Amino acid sequence: MNVRFGVVLILFLLKTAATLCAQTWPEDYVPAARTPHWHQRVQQFAAEPLQPGCYLFLGNSITEGFDLARHFPEWPVLNRGIIADHIDGLLARLDGSVFVQQPGKLFLLIGINDIGRGCPPEHMRSLFTMLIDTLQTRLPACQLYVHAILPTSAKWKNCPPQTIQQMNIFIRQLACEKKACFIDLYPLMVDSSGQYLNPELTVDGLHLNDKGYRIWTNLLQQTLSATAADSSQSETAHP
Repeated sequence: MNVRFGVVLILFLLKTAATLCAQTWPEDYVPAARTPHWHQRVQQFAAEPLQPGCYLFLGNSITEGFDLARHFPEWPVLNRGIIADHIDGLLARLDGSVFVQQPGKLFLLIGINDIGRGCPPEHMRSLFTMLIDTLQTRLPACQLYVHAILPTSAKWKNCPPQTIQQMNIFIRQLACEKKACFIDLYPLMVDSSGQYLNPELTVDGLHLNDKGYRIWTNLLQQTLSATAADSSQSETAHP
């Protein structure tokens, strides 16, 4: 281990411990277990060079599997997805995964693993609100894009579509309240039933294939282009 990596890792672990001590989990909430892969990725993030102003993608395996450099060659992208991560896992690694980078834009997609492990909706709402508040407090100049939770196929019985839809209603309302941009991928990913993940867009009923990622890519490109156009018009109208 080189000296720089050792120093960065120690500082990150100290910050993570402080963050965890400062967090107040919902009453009776039991945090999700951290996998060896989670710890490996966190150490990897701590050792990577800083990219202030980057476009940072934060989430679980759906984000980790997103080949950002290929889909967004024109953007300064940074992938902070970790397989099997949960909302509390993001909260526990914000210092080393996110804040140290000082991103210009942050794209958040999280929640399906919390639903899958049976996390009560009231706990999810509380944790999600804590996550958005923490991000906006620590990154006041960062543009936040909050995604709807994606559908799954019917075989994932621990992720009922009604629960996903209800959580997405809350996420939309929260994004509006916090003045974040809500990215509604859900209707672009469902099959004809309007409830389950389109089998043409997935490898296993949960994770996206290349066609699914291209739909996500196109929506983000359109959203950012529209945002840039609106900003330009506003500057022209109000010099």
